[in-house]
Amino acid sequence: MRHASIFVVIVVLEATVATGQSGLAGRWQGEDRGRGGRAIPVVLELSVDNTTVSGTLKDGDAPARPIAEGRVANSTLTFTTSVLLNGNEMVLTWEGTLDGDRLPLVRKLPNGTALPPLDMRRN
Repeated sequence: MRHASIFVVIVVLEATVATGQSGLAGRWQGEDRGRGGRAIPVVLELSVDNTTVSGTLKDGDAPARPIAEGRVANSTLTFTTSVLLNGNEMVLTWEGTLDGDRLPLVRKLPNGTALPPLDMRRN
């Protein structure tokens, strides 16, 4: 009987992890604040394969750019994006934890400084 109980716990845990991972797949939308508080639409398209995440991020009128190093553990997503700033490439690190149909994301600059969080919603 003990083995059956352990098996049930393992199955439930695996289902919980899989739900968190696959629950991230899809289209997410939010808004960033630009100069003067102007709203800039942000769209994140995610595909999940086990613990690997791929997709694109589009903000404002800029072309969509690919995400890199995308990973998911339980319901926590991490990835990076590159952007050109004054002719120099800068890599931002993103992290967020799935909360139903919300995905709050924190962005960090290469020096570790956190930018204001983005509240992404499933679309």
